[in-house]
Amino acid sequence: MFIAYAVSLHGFHIVIRPVIAIDGTYLKGKFFGIMFVAICLDANNQVFPLAYGFGDVEDEMSCTWFLNELKNAIGSPEDCMIISDRHHDIKVAMEKVYLNVPHGYCVFHMAQNIKKDYKRKDTSLLFKQAWKAYRKSEFKETMLEMMKDGNKDGLVNLYEKTCSCAKFEVDKLPCRHALAAIRYAKKHLPDYCRDCYKTTSWVEAYAGTIFPVGHPSDWNIPEDVRSKVVLPPPFRMQAGRPRKKGIENHGRELKTKLHASKLKLPDDMAEQDHPALCPPDQAFCLGISPLSKPPSVSLSS
Repeated sequence: MFIAYAVSLHGFHIVIRPVIAIDGTYLKGKFFGIMFVAICLDANNQVFPLAYGFGDVEDEMSCTWFLNELKNAIGSPEDCMIISDRHHDIKVAMEKVYLNVPHGYCVFHMAQNIKKDYKRKDTSLLFKQAWKAYRKSEFKETMLEMMKDGNKDGLVNLYEKTCSCAKFEVDKLPCRHALAAIRYAKKHLPDYCRDCYKTTSWVEAYAGTIFPVGHPSDWNIPEDVRSKVVLPPPFRMQAGRPRKKGIENHGRELKTKLHASKLKLPDDMAEQDHPALCPPDQAFCLGISPLSKPPSVSLSS
């Protein structure tokens, strides 16, 4: 099953920057499978949903199917780029479906792998500086651990909208060097920003309406659609012995500690054989039920 809303496709083709991130997550519950998602970023760098679909497993066939459906929905936009994790099946599917579209890797997944595989404390920081570098020279300097200061001057060309730091032409948004040049030349700043960053584009991306499904009695279903029967996916037992013990988490452990702290008694009571500290059989031997309340004492004058 592949779903892409028309308003999302319209916003993508009109105002959304052509950078698509795809990923998959496993479904939990009675019916197993995987959910594919394709998202973008709007003018405010918020998640803009583009399409999603459901498959059996995250293999080459499912990834190829999802990318084919995505291509049928959005085509091959100019200057488009697709980002994903380093999954082998996604890479093979990209070579089949989007051969001429640049394919990048998500730095978040790479950073997690680097943090796990390399124990040096500054490795993650150096990697972050490397993937934020716009120039090859800066990238090489970072990888060689020689980058000490990033406050370097830039050579700006306002006519071609370029800068020697490479941020201006890559992001299509003025860098700090370009901002200084624009202010010095007394130019209009929005003229040097790509339309996808403007507020009008942000508003237009969400201008469409997704109508609710409504009550089934109000549905007007065509006969060719009514005759089709959509069956649930085949039920599959999960491999291994069924789990009987609940999964421990930090919240449950914290709740247990708080409950145990409430049973702490004063020192004078802890020295005695108090029912709260005794096993059930010993508590009954003392003549007090562990579930009963302590006897009340009334003072008479």
